[in-house]
Amino acid sequence: MKEQRTEKDKRPTQCTRVVQYIKEFGSITQIEALEDLGIMRLASRISEINKSKEYKIIRKDVSAKNRWGEPVTYGRYFFAPIQENNMGSKVTLKYENNPILSDSFKENQYIEELIIEDGYTEIVKDVFYNCSNLKKVTISGTVMKIGDMAFAWCENLTKVTLQEGLEEINDGAFAYCKNLLEIEIPKSVKKIGNRAFTCCKNLTKVTLQEGLEEIEEGAFRSCTNLLEIEIPKSVKKIGDSAFYRCTNLQTITINNTKTFVKNNWNKKWLGKSEANIIYTK
Repeated sequence: MKEQRTEKDKRPTQCTRVVQYIKEFGSITQIEALEDLGIMRLASRISEINKSKEYKIIRKDVSAKNRWGEPVTYGRYFFAPIQENNMGSKVTLKYENNPILSDSFKENQYIEELIIEDGYTEIVKDVFYNCSNLKKVTISGTVMKIGDMAFAWCENLTKVTLQEGLEEINDGAFAYCKNLLEIEIPKSVKKIGNRAFTCCKNLTKVTLQEGLEEIEEGAFRSCTNLLEIEIPKSVKKIGDSAFYRCTNLQTITINNTKTFVKNNWNKKWLGKSEANIIYTK
C-alpha cells in the first residue's frame, strides 16, 4: 500500500496539469479543462495556482456565439504577461482550436524562441509586443496575416523564418526589432504594411520576391545598415518614405518601370542617402 501511495503521489496534480496545458496551448477554458483534463472546477484550481505565487494566471472574457447563434461570453485563462518561468525559454504553440489572443504573451521577458505550428491563420496585433529576450521566431505556412505591432520592440530578435502561405505583414509588425539581421519575404506575401520593419537598424539584407504588390509608407524607414534592395517586377506601388533615412543604402533596383513611386524618390524617401536607383526593363 505504501508503494501504491508513492506512485499515486507522483502523478501530476490538477494544478500541475492546468499549468502544463497553458504552457503547451497558450490558454485554457472550463470546457477544455473538463474535456481534455477531466477538471470540473477550473476556477478553483486557478485560485490555488495563484496562491502559490510561482505562477500568475489571469482571466479574459471572450465573446462568441452558441449553437443557436446567441451571443455568449466565457472566460479564457492565460499566464499574466510578465512572469518568470511561466513559459520557459522555448515556446511551441500547437493549434487545438485555441486562438492566440491579443496580449497573450505581451511583454513576456523570458521567451527566447518561438515556434508557431500549423493551424493558426493569423498572429493578432500586439501579441508578442516587447518580448525583450525573444531571439528566434518560426512561423507556420498556415499563417496568412501578421497583425499590427505583433513583434514590435522585440529588441533581441535576430532571426525570423516566414513560410509560403503568408499574405500580409501588417503595420509595425517587426518595428524596432533593432537586432534583426535579415529577412526573406515569401513570394505569397502581397503587402508589407506601414512601418512594418521601421528602425530595424541592424537589418543588412532584405529579400523581396515576385508576387509582392505593395510596399507601404515607411516600411523600411531608418534601416540604417541596409545596403541594397531589389524591388520585384510584381510591385505596383511603393509608399511614401518607404526607405527614408536608410543612410547606408547604396543601390535600389526597380524591375518594373511602371511601379508607382510616391514622391518620385525625393528627399522624403531617402533622407541623406544618395542611393543609386536603377530601373530595369
